[in-house]
Amino acid sequence: MKFKREIQIFWQMGVSSKQIEFVKWAILLFLRHVRVEDKIEVTFGQSFRLSKYKQKRPSEWKGFMDADKIFEFLKNKQKIDGNKYYSVLLVHNKIFFNQDGERSEIAGLGQSDAVAIVHVDQPKKIDTYYTRAYIVGVLMHELGHIFHLINESRTYNVTLYKGCKHCSRKTCVMYPIVISTGLDLEKTPFCFSCLFELRNFFIEND
Repeated sequence: MKFKREIQIFWQMGVSSKQIEFVKWAILLFLRHVRVEDKIEVTFGQSFRLSKYKQKRPSEWKGFMDADKIFEFLKNKQKIDGNKYYSVLLVHNKIFFNQDGERSEIAGLGQSDAVAIVHVDQPKKIDTYYTRAYIVGVLMHELGHIFHLINESRTYNVTLYKGCKHCSRKTCVMYPIVISTGLDLEKTPFCFSCLFELRNFFIEND
């Protein structure tokens, strides 16, 4: 299986150009970490009006968006376009995930070989350190999932969270809950095990 050579950035209407440019920088940083910045192009797609995915009731989830349904929409778009790229969607509305009939708020969602959704918060918060670290941490985590972290054969430093394999090391961005402010995201976001696995994925599938 060869990896795709393009990541397209899409965004919810209302996400700022500054947020979009910052996310592009963060994706390029991820690609540099895994040594494939010369093999994958990062491009801009388009904005989407996602109001139909917002919840109107019950009140506790009002304004939240259904990440599962947005996922299906993006995967269908990829299919129509010929599955030539990976999708990264930026949203400013909060999102939730369904599992076993229960909803839970999430910062992002990623699926192998397909789509990542990342909550980037409101445009005016992009200049704060916490928000920038949060966006980079969540983005790198979901990109890790897109590129098959944690793979099915791995049995070490692994924990199961919401039905998906994650890294058990809190110092790794692939830990189930991203502790972005405690990581050096520009130098060592991934533990040795996850970085080795990521790099090996690109070598084996080149």
